[in-house]
Amino acid sequence: MAATENSIWDVYNNIADIRDDELIKDWNDSLNSLLVFVSNKTCRVPTLTTLQAAIFAAVLTALIVESMKLLSEDQEGLTISILLRISNQLANNTIPAYVAGEFEAPQYAVVVNALLFSSLCCSLVTALAAVIALQWVNEYDARIDTVDAKKRALIRHFRFLGVQTWKMGQIIAVLPLLLHAA
Repeated sequence: MAATENSIWDVYNNIADIRDDELIKDWNDSLNSLLVFVSNKTCRVPTLTTLQAAIFAAVLTALIVESMKLLSEDQEGLTISILLRISNQLANNTIPAYVAGEFEAPQYAVVVNALLFSSLCCSLVTALAAVIALQWVNEYDARIDTVDAKKRALIRHFRFLGVQTWKMGQIIAVLPLLLHAA
């Protein structure tokens, strides 16, 4: 009876391993397609040292730097205006002193910057969630070092129930939508 019981658990473990390998491959492919890394070496689990740049965030940052200029007054134009006013005052004493008007950023510049910052935040949250999800996947995939086939099957099933309870598959499926929203 013990030999038959062990063989049933071995069959279960083999089938579960095949299913888990397919599931983990799909999850890893989905998450890795979200993340674009520049690193010296390929690493299965991204760490702070291997994560150096994300192209989308870099492009957004460059756009934000340029669009931020629209939110402040053009200093070159202001200087020219003041110098012209001074020149006119020197030529004619009846011109009153220069009084600078209050600067108000154009509405489109405020809206564009708000959208760019929202997009950057959304993309960074997506990247963080993808890194955390990759760590979850790697924890789920960690091999169970036990000789007893029944114990190994129970541990695997416990992990699988955790994945279902926390809806890991749905979370991973939503991440590309967040990036598309960005």
